[in-house]
Amino acid sequence: MKESAYFIGLGGSGMLPLARLAALRGYRIGGSDPRLASLSLDRKDWEVFTEPHPDSLKKYSTIVYSSAIAHDHPERQAAGERALHRMDFLLELARGYSLQLAVAGTHGKTGTTSLLGWMLREIGLDPAILVGGAPLYLPEGVSAGNGQLIVYETDESDASFLKSRAQFRLCLNADRDHMETYGDFASLRQAFLRFGSAAQTLVINAADPGLSGLAFQAPRTIFYGAADSLYPASWQGEDLYYNGRKIERPGRELSLNALGALALIKELIKEQGLLPSTADLDASLLDAIASFPGVSRRLEFIGQLSGVDVYDDYGHHPTEIAAVIAALRRKTGRRICVFFQPHRYTRTKELFREFARSLSLADFVYLLPLYSAGEEPLEGVNSELIAAHLPKGCSGGVVQPEELSGALLPDGGHNYVVLSLGAGSISVMVRDLLNK
Repeated sequence: MKESAYFIGLGGSGMLPLARLAALRGYRIGGSDPRLASLSLDRKDWEVFTEPHPDSLKKYSTIVYSSAIAHDHPERQAAGERALHRMDFLLELARGYSLQLAVAGTHGKTGTTSLLGWMLREIGLDPAILVGGAPLYLPEGVSAGNGQLIVYETDESDASFLKSRAQFRLCLNADRDHMETYGDFASLRQAFLRFGSAAQTLVINAADPGLSGLAFQAPRTIFYGAADSLYPASWQGEDLYYNGRKIERPGRELSLNALGALALIKELIKEQGLLPSTADLDASLLDAIASFPGVSRRLEFIGQLSGVDVYDDYGHHPTEIAAVIAALRRKTGRRICVFFQPHRYTRTKELFREFARSLSLADFVYLLPLYSAGEEPLEGVNSELIAAHLPKGCSGGVVQPEELSGALLPDGGHNYVVLSLGAGSISVMVRDLLNK
């Protein structure tokens, strides 16, 4: 009988790609999520609902949920002990691949994992690729590969990355986030230490202060990014060079992430002998970085509004926001008008001052109402809290969704670009506006 899986919260950024990979691996798919009403799945062979449908669970051998699904969700209640966390199901799918590569980091996981998969494909390998986003080079957003190698991003937000069985691991960075899970930054750092130490081969960003000082115990630990590391970063202004050749990614963070992907692939090939010849490997990998098509919602150009270029990005942490604004400034050389939707009450309460500082790097700043991501409201925590801490003279403020079209073009749209930011519903709102 054909295996089957039902996804509670199918429309989630981590769940939908997982369901697509399962479908490619032969599973019959079903699931529910209110967000499916606005998604164009175009999968008539899937049984999908926009509301909970507990009676349908009995038709499926596996029931999958994510940490965003509350314990009292009707379908999770109905599933009982049959309910399987998404990471456990991912590991079940990954069991069929002899080599596993996993990417961890507070920022940049989706883009780096997508780049890693692209680079492997460009040098002649055929990996399975699973990310919490949509690589623009994969029509379905995922790839099942040839069964030998799988590349996936992990999730530190709920500590599920500690379940990974990947032999090869890349740690990009560790920043202050997810305090609702860890309580303090020291505990988050210890989780990264455990994740990294469980690898067979670990590649670490030596330039990241959050990872600095951790005593990783992996049998083989490789550092990149520091001048004295095996894969050193050579900076000329904001440009990064490796072995005398520029890494063609905008901004310091994206360039460092690309160097980390390069280092992991070289270590994989060195240890596994996957290619007949590695004489031109550096050149091939650097060419692949330069030709990377990108990922949906990662500094993605999505159109124009009255002649003004509009970009969209998933960034929802102050460090990510600062990096994206800097990269877009470097890419376009223009002023930047940001529309930001804060994500989660807990994150906003912890980091509202940092959000204000990062957003103030733009020329105009508009905040939409906070996206709760299922959290209960916290008194006094809202978009106005961030706006109140923006520096004096910072143009913008809080706007409602219905005011978005009028606010999108302040100052007549002269010599600037628009950037929508956030992990909630802002991307859909802005894209709908462009399509009118």
